[in-house]
Amino acid sequence: MVASIGGPPTALLYSGEKAATIRSTLAAVFTIGVLFTITVRLLTGNISESDLSVSLVLLPAVILGWFVSKGVKDRVPQDKVKNGVLVVAAAAAIGLIIRAVSG
Repeated sequence: MVASIGGPPTALLYSGEKAATIRSTLAAVFTIGVLFTITVRLLTGNISESDLSVSLVLLPAVILGWFVSKGVKDRVPQDKVKNGVLVVAAAAAIGLIIRAVSG
């Protein structure tokens, strides 16, 4: 299930903003989206044991990424953030096109 489909368009919309604004906006979009998705899946009984297993496996990477980002976020130049946003958005668009074409 894809729950973060709003990420690339939102990132593109804010790509001209300061890195802190991009980070905080995307964090809000993803947090709200994920909380909504989890809530709906819980209410409809659509969370399986494999979902929970995958979540537990990925949890250490999430925690590690959070700690690493605290030390790195202020060291990445603004132009690199914008380029990163554009590269990730382009990759997402290409992936979406491939998925649509391949059925």
